Amino acid sequence: MIPVELSGVDGRNLLAFLAAVGTHVALSMKTRGVRLHWDPNTFRPTVSLPNGSNGVLTGTQPSEVQDRFVSVLSATLDEMAGGAKRFPWDNIKVGTKGSRPRSRAEFRNKSLVPAAEAARGDPPNRGWADFVVGLGSDAVGSEKEVAYTALCVITGDSHQHFLGFMRDLRQQVTADHLRKALFAPWKYEEEGRAFRWDPGEDRRYALRASDPAKGPDKEIPSMWGANRLAFEALACFPSFPKGRHLRTTAFEDERVIRWPLWSPPIDVATLRGLLAHPAIIQRDADALGAMGVFIIASSRRTVLGRKRTFGPASLWPVPS
Repeated sequence: MIPVELSGVDGRNLLAFLAAVGTHVALSMKTRGVRLHWDPNTFRPTVSLPNGSNGVLTGTQPSEVQDRFVSVLSATLDEMAGGAKRFPWDNIKVGTKGSRPRSRAEFRNKSLVPAAEAARGDPPNRGWADFVVGLGSDAVGSEKEVAYTALCVITGDSHQHFLGFMRDLRQQVTADHLRKALFAPWKYEEEGRAFRWDPGEDRRYALRASDPAKGPDKEIPSMWGANRLAFEALACFPSFPKGRHLRTTAFEDERVIRWPLWSPPIDVATLRGLLAHPAIIQRDADALGAMGVFIIASSRRTVLGRKRTFGPASLWPVPS
């Protein structure tokens, strides 16, 4: 295995954790056997790729390996986007205004049906199906509603659109953005196009000297590369009906998301099972320790007026 440490990623930050998971998902589409694990001392992730994995990594110097890593990752993200078909709307909420599905049936026909066909194809491709299941569902709600993931806190207010942002990032994010997100200290040099998964995006007026919605600070400082990668992590957080409501994997009461950091290298299929394991919500120390989890982080989704964000993470070290 060839290990590559993602030295710019801190697993205690929700956006950073999702970016690491999105990187894992993308590279696993390119080659089999990709592994991901976290350092218990630095909270930094390492992606390990099989030797001779289709030329994914070449070179002997760290900078050369990083260049090849980012190049392959960038190309894979373009392939996964599949043109515009994965993002036919700006928003997932049903409605007649703007670019959004007009009905639950339209969401089903343009997203769920093609995703199922791709999964049954030759060769089968589950990538789009996993993504759509992480995005929303037509299994609950009324005929005019599409229930969507609890990770979506941008629903069209103030002209901010969940899928629209993703389409913009697909066009604007370069290999350099990805490199800065994965291998360098985060400097938040971009503006806007942020999914509010970073605690720094919780900019409440009560905590600032001026209104953050006005003036030169209106646009949220952002890490475009991290947000682009994090969006692919939706494939590991499927949503499922529970009674009359849609629940999202890793969420407790749809308000608090909990995620593990683990030390054994695992593949993406194992990662999906780990994220959905009830021991994470229950904080079952014996079960978590047996799986190699050394810490559980949690972030609460807050609502202030029409704005929703995720707050700073709370940490629960797993007793040894």
